[in-house]
Amino acid sequence: MLLNKRIPVKFLLAKVKEELALIVLLSSFICFIDQKYSLFSIPLAAVTVFGTLISLLLAFRTAQAYDRWWEARKIWGKILSESRSLVREAKCFLKIEVSSDLEKEVEALARRQIAWNYELGDTLRGKKHFDHLSEYLSKEEFDYVSKHMNSPNGILDMHAKQIRRFFENGLINEFQQIHLMNTVSDLCDLMGMSERIKNTVFPKTYSTLLHLSIYVFIMILPFGFTELPYFLEIAINILLGTSFFLIERTAYYLQDPFEDRATDVSVTAIARVIEINILNMIQDTKTPNLLEDEGFYIK
Repeated sequence: MLLNKRIPVKFLLAKVKEELALIVLLSSFICFIDQKYSLFSIPLAAVTVFGTLISLLLAFRTAQAYDRWWEARKIWGKILSESRSLVREAKCFLKIEVSSDLEKEVEALARRQIAWNYELGDTLRGKKHFDHLSEYLSKEEFDYVSKHMNSPNGILDMHAKQIRRFFENGLINEFQQIHLMNTVSDLCDLMGMSERIKNTVFPKTYSTLLHLSIYVFIMILPFGFTELPYFLEIAINILLGTSFFLIERTAYYLQDPFEDRATDVSVTAIARVIEINILNMIQDTKTPNLLEDEGFYIK
């Protein structure tokens, strides 16, 4: 996730380097033809209307992309809350202060939940490191989860089985079992929401038509400035074209918030916060530090 810091110009231009190179070539060629042969001119008002239309389409595209990104951020904010609630409820219902065995049961659930957050983030980003699984799960739990195609779902399955054992052994009553299972179900719903955003493709036809429209605008723009000097025509073309492509690229990155990019929702940083909070709740003194930023963004 981008932070409230200065974003390097190099980072921005790198996102549109191919488009920028093509803009320079097109602008140089078309402006040369326009200056040398003066084949025709287009009323500046017509060019302005077309540019305004593209601006509106870009604004709509960016707004829709930001809605997807913001929804993903809200989902992970809810995951933060539900993860802490699950451990707090287990501690309260099981009365761990009266039995060291119950304390170990809650600790196992808490560590499993820490692993779930990291594993969900890695799965959404298409990574399979299993680092946190091996750190926070027992060997039996790790073997069980590794057999699942959807490993975060396997962890939630273990949560449910443990809660059922609590009820069958008389450690919690029926109401408490339902309450804990509702929290696990909420986590499952949030996982599904994240997967929906990850797997739903933004309409390709809309993106392609908008991309082509920007190129058309760049090609006709010089014919609206026939009286300007050659180099000034090129400069205006490059400036406007690059601006449009930067806005389009911003929307492109926002629409997919789980791609392991600087513009992603910071799922790893959120998982680290959850890890620290849960370890504090089970009174584990070996808590890690908050995730450090990468300069102008944090993962």
